[in-house]
Amino acid sequence: MAAKPRVFNTEQLGNTLIVIPHGDGLGFRYADVQIEANQIRRTIAERSVKHLVIDLAELDYFGSEVIGVFITMAREATNRGGKAAMCNASEKMRQVLESMKLFKLWPHCDSRKEALAIVEPGIE
Repeated sequence: MAAKPRVFNTEQLGNTLIVIPHGDGLGFRYADVQIEANQIRRTIAERSVKHLVIDLAELDYFGSEVIGVFITMAREATNRGGKAAMCNASEKMRQVLESMKLFKLWPHCDSRKEALAIVEPGIE
């Protein structure tokens, strides 16, 4: 039986993988973050997943190692011809992500529905 994810839950809708980090963003263990992120990158590479939405609704704040993982996941999708978007960031995290200029690379949306419309129009 596979271990329950400690850091990221995932859902697939159409050709889009939705990644939902959950829990205490500052309390994640580095090893858990990396192991689960590698599993998600493999999913993007191996499955019929083309696009990525990172839904931040379940986290208020998280550290730089998690942001680095988001960047890697989004690059994996876009390098394979897909699109990526983030959604539902708290005001605090939105400011951090904006200061890092991440929204110039991948858009941030106020809702998952908006993010899905950007990466894969026609699905909800």
